[in-house]
Amino acid sequence: MPDYPTVTFSWKIVTVLPSEPPLGRADVFNQSPNTRLFAQFGVSLRDGYVPLALTPTVRFHHALLNLLRRKNGITVAEQKFPYKIFIPQFNDEVIVNLKVRLFLPKIVSLTVALSPLRTDLEPGWLIRSQRLGELTPIMNIVNGTLAMSQTMDHQISENSDFRYRLRIKPFVHLHAVSSPERFRAHVEQNLSKYVGIFIRNPDYEGMDRRLCDRIITKNAEYNLKSAERLLLISKQGVLYVTPSGRLDDFASQHLPRIHDLVEVALVCSAYLENFHDFRAANADLADFFLCKIRTLIEKPDLVFRESVTNRHMWLQLCDEFVLKQQLEHASASVIQLIQEKEKYFNQFPEWWKLSDFGYLLSRSVLEASELHLHFVDDPAFKDMIIDDYIEARRSLAAKNYKAAIVLCGSIAEAVLTFVIVKQNPGLDPDTLYKKGFDDLAKMAKERAIIKDSALLSLLDSIRLYRNMIHPGRAMRSGLTADFSKAQIALETVNLLLKELEKLST
Repeated sequence: MPDYPTVTFSWKIVTVLPSEPPLGRADVFNQSPNTRLFAQFGVSLRDGYVPLALTPTVRFHHALLNLLRRKNGITVAEQKFPYKIFIPQFNDEVIVNLKVRLFLPKIVSLTVALSPLRTDLEPGWLIRSQRLGELTPIMNIVNGTLAMSQTMDHQISENSDFRYRLRIKPFVHLHAVSSPERFRAHVEQNLSKYVGIFIRNPDYEGMDRRLCDRIITKNAEYNLKSAERLLLISKQGVLYVTPSGRLDDFASQHLPRIHDLVEVALVCSAYLENFHDFRAANADLADFFLCKIRTLIEKPDLVFRESVTNRHMWLQLCDEFVLKQQLEHASASVIQLIQEKEKYFNQFPEWWKLSDFGYLLSRSVLEASELHLHFVDDPAFKDMIIDDYIEARRSLAAKNYKAAIVLCGSIAEAVLTFVIVKQNPGLDPDTLYKKGFDDLAKMAKERAIIKDSALLSLLDSIRLYRNMIHPGRAMRSGLTADFSKAQIALETVNLLLKELEKLST
């Protein structure tokens, strides 16, 4: 081992993508469930927010290496990670490694790790070097990776820029800062300096000693088992300081685990902050993952039951990132609804193995609770209605308003026809299927299938909105598709199904 001090930098980087990436494509990433993230903490996978590991392909590396040549004038000899890159800010060549995880629906987490660098322990340099945005080649690797995570395509747009959307937490390991015999005395003499490096405060010499004491006290438990390490953890990141000599198993096994725990906290915070946006796109999927996060935050004694240290660190991170308060704020208006759905959520103990989990989850919840389809005794017909309804909700969330309205009109026509035929077996189904929406609504009124005049008016609105599918009619009527019309169409379908449900009770 070298007898001079070294520093190893790594970062956890979390961002919420602008839209859900198109999964299933293997152009730039191979995708597989990353169950190890939670398994390493002894967390039951039923309770874990299991991500997808995105493993870069050959096309990913070709695209990224071209980006580095174009943006930085850097030619990298390696064709896959780890890369060997000269970093101007370090005036040195470093080995760069990268791991990518996707937490559904659209949270990406990157782990960027550099090889050890020689250092003179100058605090200002150590503080500046933690600022990932100033390490231009590394930042371009991050930006290019996120751009490809968004599109799942190797074509990187010149306009792709994620730097203002990033949550970045550094990990700093300072090794060989003194001999083992002098380590404790060295730490005591330089405590303000190390806390300054940890919280990135260049004015550490003028810092109030009480701030140092609070940080040391908060992390005291992690430093009890060994006199040859200083470990500090907070929402600022992680600092680990060790004396010269061979590194023990703690550095190789426990430190990556600690940094992963910071990643989980960061992801949970990002999810809770964006929960209502996620819910607007897919309420069932958003509620499902909120349940996973809720379990991690509210039941740490059960979830992290195998390790007191892991549990203590997780509780500290929950406090640092105010996760409990974020959870209460995010779930306040929907907690009762989510609790009602949990019995359906429990039907998917290994959800991460399902390629189209979001669709299957929505289908299960809709079939069992939200959609009133007990009056439909034809399984194939029921499947068609559920599929169209899910697609209509997706279209509304994706702002495809015309598609949502057309699908709602199709659902209304289909169920009206089904009920009229069912109640009047003497009618010729083929003739009935050829009738228009207006004729079906009139027949439903005449046969007392629909008695609510307000519902009939809403159905007439859907009929008018559906005219937008014909360009000529749309131009003559002046109708345009928008969120309000699409939402009205979807709610009208809900009301219609409830009305038809009465016929079977």
